[in-house]
Amino acid sequence: MKDVAELAQVSVQTVSNYVNGRRNLMGAETQERVAWATEKLGYYPNVSARSLRSASTRTLGMLLIDPHLGALADPLTSLLIAGAGEVVREKQFGLFIQASRTVAKDPDFLVPVREGRVDGVLTLIAGELDMRLWYLEELDKLGIPYVVFDQPMGDFKGCAVRASERQSARALTEHLLAKGHRRIGFIAARVPWAVVEERHAGFREALGAAGLEPQPELELFEGGWEPVGGGEMARKLLSSSNRPTAIMGASDLLAVGAIKEVREMGLSVPDDIAVTGFDDFMFAEYTDPPLTTVKVPAFEMGRQAAGLLIESLESGRPVAGERVLPTTLCLRASA
Repeated sequence: MKDVAELAQVSVQTVSNYVNGRRNLMGAETQERVAWATEKLGYYPNVSARSLRSASTRTLGMLLIDPHLGALADPLTSLLIAGAGEVVREKQFGLFIQASRTVAKDPDFLVPVREGRVDGVLTLIAGELDMRLWYLEELDKLGIPYVVFDQPMGDFKGCAVRASERQSARALTEHLLAKGHRRIGFIAARVPWAVVEERHAGFREALGAAGLEPQPELELFEGGWEPVGGGEMARKLLSSSNRPTAIMGASDLLAVGAIKEVREMGLSVPDDIAVTGFDDFMFAEYTDPPLTTVKVPAFEMGRQAAGLLIESLESGRPVAGERVLPTTLCLRASA
C-alpha cells in the first residue's frame, strides 16, 4: 500500500480509502492516479487474508456481463444461476454474484477475484469476441479455476460448459427446409453472444447443405432480448419485398414478439409465416400456437459447471476442456 501511495503521490490513508470503497473522500483525479498505481504495481488487497487468514473462502464467484436491463431476470441466466446455486448449497459453499451492463474491458470488474473473495469463478459474458477473450486471458493470468458458459475454450486454461447450439440450430433449420421454406429470416440481439454465433452458424450450415445461398437481408441483429425487439425485426422483414415465409428467433422471447407482430399484420402462424424460437422457456408450449423451439438444458449446465469447479477446488486437479450438453428439438404447431 505504501508503494502505491508513493507512485500515486498520495497518502497511505488515501490508498486505504480507495481500496475500501470510500472514494467519495477524494476527487476524480486522485481516484484515477490511485487506480493507475494499483494496476501498475498489481496491488489488490486480499480480503480473506485480512480477515480470517484462511486459504479458502468456500465461495464461488458468478460474474455476469450483459448490457440488457434486468439481465438477471432473463430466463436462461436465472436457470444457470439456479442450477449452480443448488450445487453450491449442497456442497456448503457460498455464491458471490457480480453483474455488469458495461460491455467493455473493465479491470475493476475482476477486483473481487484479485482480492481473493472467491476460490473459483463461473462466468457468462456477452459482447464482442475480443472483449470476451480478454476476460478469459485475465482469469488465466490470475491463476484462478474458472468455468465459462457457452464460449468455446480454445487454448485457455479454464473449462467451458455449453450446449450443442450449432447442431440443434442446424436441425431446426432443416425442419423448416423440409416444410418447404426457402426464405427463412433469422432475428437476434444486436450485442454479440457466443450462443447466437453458434445458432447462426448452424442456421447457415443447414442452408448451405441444402444448396441455398445466404440472404443477409433476411438476417437481422437489431434487438435486445425483449419480445418487443422480436416484433420490430419481424415487421421489418415482413414489410420487405423479399418477405420470408419463416422466421427463426434466436430466443423464445424474440419469437413471441414475432408471433404477435405477424398477427397484428393480419397474417397467420404458421399458415402464412412459420415462427420458431430457441431455449424452450417454460412459456413456450403455452403460446398460441405452441412454439417450435430447441430445449437448452440451462439448469443442468449451471449444476455441472458448479460441480466441476468445486470438484477441482477440493481435489486440487485443474478444471479444463469443454463439456457439451445435448439439446432437444421441440416440434410444435408454430412451424
